[in-house]
Amino acid sequence: MSIFGSYMEQFDPVQHLVHGPTVKRNLTHFYTQLQQGEPVEPNRSVLPLTVFASAAAFWGLGQCSSSLFSSSQVAASVAISWLRTAMDVLEHVRRSASASLETVQASIIAIFLIYNIEGLSPKVRALAYSALCTAKDLKLHRTDDPSCMLQAASQAEVVDLEVRRRVWWHLASTDWSLALAGGPHEGTYNVNPKHMRVKRPRNISDEELESKPADFDHPSSEPTIMAYYLQRIRLSEICRDVADLLWAFDADEVSVGDIKATDAKFDVMLTELPMFLRWDEGNRTGYEHIDSKDVHMRLQRYTVHLMTHSRRCKFHLPFLLRASVDAEYAFSREACLRAARTVIQVQRELSREPRSLWIVNSRLCCILHLVFYATVALVMDLSVNRDADSGEARKKEIQEACNTLEGAKQQSAAAGMFLESLMAVMRKHQIKLKNHEGIEIESPAFATGAAEASALAPGFVDVFDGAQMNGEVSNNFEFEEIWQTYIDMDSSMDPQSWDALISDIENIYQGD
Repeated sequence: MSIFGSYMEQFDPVQHLVHGPTVKRNLTHFYTQLQQGEPVEPNRSVLPLTVFASAAAFWGLGQCSSSLFSSSQVAASVAISWLRTAMDVLEHVRRSASASLETVQASIIAIFLIYNIEGLSPKVRALAYSALCTAKDLKLHRTDDPSCMLQAASQAEVVDLEVRRRVWWHLASTDWSLALAGGPHEGTYNVNPKHMRVKRPRNISDEELESKPADFDHPSSEPTIMAYYLQRIRLSEICRDVADLLWAFDADEVSVGDIKATDAKFDVMLTELPMFLRWDEGNRTGYEHIDSKDVHMRLQRYTVHLMTHSRRCKFHLPFLLRASVDAEYAFSREACLRAARTVIQVQRELSREPRSLWIVNSRLCCILHLVFYATVALVMDLSVNRDADSGEARKKEIQEACNTLEGAKQQSAAAGMFLESLMAVMRKHQIKLKNHEGIEIESPAFATGAAEASALAPGFVDVFDGAQMNGEVSNNFEFEEIWQTYIDMDSSMDPQSWDALISDIENIYQGD
């Protein structure tokens, strides 16, 4: 149960799709069956396997306090072993058509883990689509459809119904969020909101879920484990709106008015955040007392702001170049850079947290991905708008972001790839940074960093069938060619062209 407790402490606050007390009881029954030599259904074993793999991966990323493993290398090796077994079981369940709600939960947990090991790879996207199909087979998209709605006569049925809502909304919100995450699937999503009948999950704790009536709900102003989850759904709906906007018009038809109207949705969301999820660097008035009672709320707050401001930055990226030739787009440039700077500021605040919270989250690919996008915006603006603002101040911002990637690359080959990609651009445009000793940085030792990452956690670099995150050095030249192709287009770039640039950058990293 120690491993399960670690999962609930470290991962559940940002992917709350299981009911902790129910899973704990099922685990006890699961082990009783094993001890008595009784057969265990495959779909009953796959959720424990993915939960255990996630917890071991947490320790494998460097958090050794109270670890059950002798070293981070051992933890990483065990995590990969459990993950591979879980993937085998998921494939067996798929072929035998014996999927259950636990199968979908396990798939989602596996998706999160694999994404943070190797990035938004084709395997991750395929697994996400498979989980979505399985969820539809189980009619999760019709959870609250009167024609097929499950009864909630007992408290166990109330819990099951609510968990189904959580799982479906997790899949839908992930699908919509990925529409604004770059890569070859940029601007597309699979879940049509008109083709689902599922109530939003309630703002309620797991303990209350076992005792309160089916219609009990807290207002959003009250902190619960669901606080981040509900904001995640809201942000995903904005991402879906952005995707619809960019595809509804030709590139040159997206007006500044449309951009401002869509950007206002981010503003409204941030303004309406409950007090305990608001972020003000250096000022914790209003939520300090909550943090003292619930450390999970700090992680949820950081995650909400990293995700929201990163997506806001990504929304404005297609219009960043236009500001240099069309003053109307100055608003978009300012909004993009403001969001990028906020991502870096929030990440800086996270770096000041206790080691147990910071060291792992600084190495998760999902966090590095957000920092990467923020830094791309700053580098792109400095490359194109050299005379705007203070060049030295902006170089310092970029340097700080690069330092984040530099600090994480020994445990994350993805960080090394992100860093080398950025440095390749800065070398091309003769943007020189200085390290903490005042020495100019010409070129990072990317290949060495990747090798060190492999040595520290070899399983995290090679997950399935030799899939590598740390690419070949020749990718550096390919990256420079891609960047130059698009930057030469300057103001003639349309949103789709800029999306293609970001997609090409990510495809190098993802290995597509």
